[in-house]
Amino acid sequence: MIRWYLKHIILLLLGIFLMAASVELAKLAGLGTSPISSIPNVGSLLTPLTIGQVTIIFMVVLIALEWAILRREFGWGNTTLGSVRHAD
Repeated sequence: MIRWYLKHIILLLLGIFLMAASVELAKLAGLGTSPISSIPNVGSLLTPLTIGQVTIIFMVVLIALEWAILRREFGWGNTTLGSVRHAD
């Protein structure tokens, strides 16, 4: 069970990193930003952080808010693979 959680947490962090990198590349290419990355875009303009760094922080904050709201109903499946759970 711990392997399952570890695997999915690593995949979650990898996904957040890839999303942050793609947002940064899209902005550098002059393609603009999507609605979900508009908050990190403004954050990057107001702070010395890059849009990629702010995106990572923003996504972690969203996951923390989800945990705070759902409490007992929160599961890592909510953030990684939906409601699908596999026992390895």
